[in-house]
Amino acid sequence: MLRLGPRPTLIPGLAPQDRARPGPPTRRDVIAARPAPDLQQVPIIYADCSMEILPEFGLYNQRLRTLPGGKIEDEVHTGRPCLRTHMTSRRGEEALDNPYLYFDVDDSWLFFARGRVPVAITVECERAFRGKKKLGFNIMYDSTTGYRFTRWQWVDPGYGWSSYRFVLNDASFANRRGFDFRINAKGSKQDLWVASVTVEKLAGPSDGNAPRSTRRPSR
Repeated sequence: MLRLGPRPTLIPGLAPQDRARPGPPTRRDVIAARPAPDLQQVPIIYADCSMEILPEFGLYNQRLRTLPGGKIEDEVHTGRPCLRTHMTSRRGEEALDNPYLYFDVDDSWLFFARGRVPVAITVECERAFRGKKKLGFNIMYDSTTGYRFTRWQWVDPGYGWSSYRFVLNDASFANRRGFDFRINAKGSKQDLWVASVTVEKLAGPSDGNAPRSTRRPSR
C-alpha cells in the first residue's frame, strides 16, 4: 500500500506515464488497461482514423512515421478523419515529399506467410478532385521474392470516397525492412487522403499468381 499525502510524492522506478496523478482515469488510461485483443481468430484487421476505441486494430501506421517519406498527417477532411500524404509540385523540393503510408501487420495475425495465405488489401480514399489521371497509387508489399509492387491504380475523378481492393497471392509479411506494405502515391498531382485500410485473409490456398486490383462501388 502506498499512502499519499498533501505533499508531492516521488515514486522511483516508474515511467512518467505510469506515475500517480490526481483525478479519475482518462479515456486513454481505460483503453490502455484493457486486455489486448486476440487477433489469431479474426479474418480482418484494419486502420481507421474514425474509430474512437481501436483506430488501429492489428494494422499499424503511427509507429512507422519515422520511415523515409512516411511523415504523413492526421487530418479531418470533408468531415472524415483520415491520413494525408504530402506532395510538392515545386521542382527541387522533391525531398520534402511524404507520399508513403507504411503499415505493419500484427505478427500474431500473419507473419512470414510465404504465400500460403492469400490476402486482400482494401484502401478507401478520396477521389481525384483535380480530374482524370491526376491521382493514383500502388502498393509495395513484402512478398515471397522480396518487396514488389502491385499495378498502378488510378483514383476515380470527382468528389467523395472510393474503395480499391488488391488481392495478393504471394504475400509474406516478414517485416524485412520494418514494414509489411506501404501505399505509394509518388508521382500524383494531388495529395492522397486515406480514410481506412483493411487487410483480409481469403479462403482457400494461394494460387501463386501475381497481385490484382479491383474497384469497389463508390459511396
